[in-house]
Amino acid sequence: MKRPDTLVKSVVFVVALVYSITIYLSGSELDSAIIKILSFLPTLAVMLLILWDYLALKLPIVRKFMNRPRFDGLWKFSLTPTAESHIPEGGNKGPIPGYMIVKQTFWSLHVTQFTEESASESIAYTWRRSEEGGPVKLSYIYRNKPKAKHLSRSHPSDGSSSIEFRSMSPKVLESTYFTDRYTQGDIELAFLTRDSEFGSYKECIEAENRQSTV
Repeated sequence: MKRPDTLVKSVVFVVALVYSITIYLSGSELDSAIIKILSFLPTLAVMLLILWDYLALKLPIVRKFMNRPRFDGLWKFSLTPTAESHIPEGGNKGPIPGYMIVKQTFWSLHVTQFTEESASESIAYTWRRSEEGGPVKLSYIYRNKPKAKHLSRSHPSDGSSSIEFRSMSPKVLESTYFTDRYTQGDIELAFLTRDSEFGSYKECIEAENRQSTV
């Protein structure tokens, strides 16, 4: 599922810009230069909101004040199913290595997960804090699609995962997951890079190798 936030921001910006230009060009009907300047305030306001969305989480003071951790980037993970998980015959009982790609702004978040056998995309998420001073918790729902050669034993599924953040800029995280294939387990995450422009398991491996040589 593609995220609508980029399209929405673009449409709002274009509408505000068209409105501002229309008001400005009707200057012959306006009484002063001040009104012309004020006509561009809607566009300026939209631009500031967009900048805030993309830049706010890069500022430590904002993360601390808003209780919103910075999670974007490429993460390496190790997934370990519990002994009670219904792993099909021939399936991987773990630990399963993989990569998590997180694209995050102040008002949006999208998680992509790659393993050697499948890929997952988040479809919904929520941030919450259970108590004052407690960890910030991210919960998200995702849809998993195995590669074609594994479909005979591993079917598409939906799952959910929860991550607790005790730091506003973590480098190591732990999470749990559960799927409708009656599998569950733990995930250990290690941060690699803020870059998030990767589209495959292979590209993630190459990015990790580049990091190790830096």
